[in-house]
Amino acid sequence: MTLSKLLPLFAALLLLCGCSVSTPADGVPAEQGGSPASPAPQELVLPYVKDASLDPLSTTSRVNQELGALLFDSLVELDDSLEPSLRLAKSIDIDGLTVTVTLKPDLAFHDGSPLTTADVAYTLSRIQAGGTNYDARMKGVAAIEVVDESTLVFTLNAENSLFASLLEIPILKAGEEGASPVGSGKFSYDAQNERLVRNDNWVGGPVELASIRLEDTPDLQTAAFSLSSGELSLMTLFGAKSSYEGLSYVSNNLIFLGVNPSCAALSTPELRRALSCALSRSTLIDDNVASGGFVALSPISSKWYLYDSSAVSRGADAAYTESVLESAGYLLTEQGVRATAGGKRLSLRLLYNNANSERGALAASVANQLSSFGYEVSVTEAGAQEYSSLVQSGSFDLYLGEIRLTPDMDVAPLVQSGGALNFTRFSSPTLDSALQSLKSASPQELAAAATVLIAALDSEMPLIPLYFALGEVALGEQALRGVLAPTASNPLAGIENLRLSS
Repeated sequence: MTLSKLLPLFAALLLLCGCSVSTPADGVPAEQGGSPASPAPQELVLPYVKDASLDPLSTTSRVNQELGALLFDSLVELDDSLEPSLRLAKSIDIDGLTVTVTLKPDLAFHDGSPLTTADVAYTLSRIQAGGTNYDARMKGVAAIEVVDESTLVFTLNAENSLFASLLEIPILKAGEEGASPVGSGKFSYDAQNERLVRNDNWVGGPVELASIRLEDTPDLQTAAFSLSSGELSLMTLFGAKSSYEGLSYVSNNLIFLGVNPSCAALSTPELRRALSCALSRSTLIDDNVASGGFVALSPISSKWYLYDSSAVSRGADAAYTESVLESAGYLLTEQGVRATAGGKRLSLRLLYNNANSERGALAASVANQLSSFGYEVSVTEAGAQEYSSLVQSGSFDLYLGEIRLTPDMDVAPLVQSGGALNFTRFSSPTLDSALQSLKSASPQELAAAATVLIAALDSEMPLIPLYFALGEVALGEQALRGVLAPTASNPLAGIENLRLSS
C-alpha cells in the first residue's frame, strides 16, 4: 500500500468524511458493483479491542459487539429485510399476551455444557434489569417463566405480533458475567492466541472458515492504519465513509423531521405532505451526509420484509407542494415568501442538535429547499441538553431528529397518541387503530396490517422521514466481497463462508 493511498484513507476516517453514497430518489441503493474474483487469502484478520469486554450485552466497544454475532447464537436470526428465522428456537408461538418459545434439542455451549431455557432466562433477565445494549428489546415483557429445559413462556405488557423479531439477542451461559462469557455461536474465543476458532458443533451446520485471527485496534486511527497496511481484512464503519472499496448496509437509524401540528403551516396532513414533497432527499444526502443514506419516504424502512411501496403516495413533487400551498391560501409575495391574504406568512422554526457535525449543514439545506417554495424558515441550533429540553417541551415547528428503530419497525413511541417519544403531541385515531391492528394481527394478517399502517402514516404524515443511515464494511481483503452480506443487525453476516487458500 503506497503512502499516497494511505493518507487519504486515514484522513477520511479521522474526519468522518469523504465521498457520499449516492442513493436514488426511490430509496433503492445502487448496485454494490461487480469486480473480478479475488484469490483466496491465507488468513482472515478482524479488528477487536483487547481491553474491552466481549460480553455483547455490556461491552462499550462497537467492534466487539459485532463479533458477538460470531461468538453467540440467538433464538432467531434476522436477514437483510429484518425477517426472522429460527436459530436456537425450534418454535415461537404468539397468542395474545403469551409467547411460548421451544428450544431445539441437544443445544450446547462451546465448553460442551447444555444450553437450556435457564440460560435464555438468565440472559434476558439481565437485559430486563437494564443497562445493556439490548434494553429496548425487552421493554414490552412483563414476565419470563421457565417451564422446563426446552420451554420458556413470556408474558407481554401489550400484544406484539412481531415479538419474534426482537429475539435476535445473543444467549450467554448462565452465570457467565466476565469479559469473555461462553457462547454457542459459529466460533469460540481463544484468548491465549487471540483467535476465533470454528465451532464444529454449531447448530446452524458446517462452517467453512476454520479460524479468524484478531488484531487489537483500540481506536479508529489504529484500525485505519492496520487496514491500509494489510494487517486487517476489513473494518466496519458507522457515520463514516472510507476511501476503500466496501459494502454498505441500511441501518435502522431513521433521520426525520418532527412536525408540530399546532403550527398553522403544519396543521393538516395535506400541509405536512406538501412540505415532505418539497424536499429532494437524495440531494440532502449527497450534499450533507458523508457516509451516505437510504432515502426514506416512510418512517417504515422500505427494506423491511412487510413493506408495501404501493401504500406510499409520492416523493419529491414540486407541483403538488405548490398546489396544496395555494389551495391553503399561501400565495407568493413579491419578496418570494408565501403569505395569506391576511398577511399570515408561511414561516417555520427548525431546531437541530449541534452535537452532530453534519446536522447544521443538513438543517440549512432543508431550509434552503423549503425557501424555494416560499417557506420562511429560521434555523436554531442548540447543544444536546438544551435541544432535548426544547424538543420535549414542544418549542419548535420542525426539529431534526434521529431514532434507532427496533427490528419490529415499531414507530409507535414516535407517532402513537401519548407515545413516549411523541413530543409533537400528535394524535390520530386512524393511526392509533392501524398501529394496534398490526400489533394484534395473526401471521396470516400481518402483511395486510402492515400495508394499512404504512398507508395511515402516509396519509396522516405525523413526521417527515428523510433517510435511514448507512453503515459500511471497508474491505482490505477483496475475496470477502463474494461471501459477505452485511445487515443492520450483523455487519459480518456470511463471513464464515470464506474459503482460505491451502
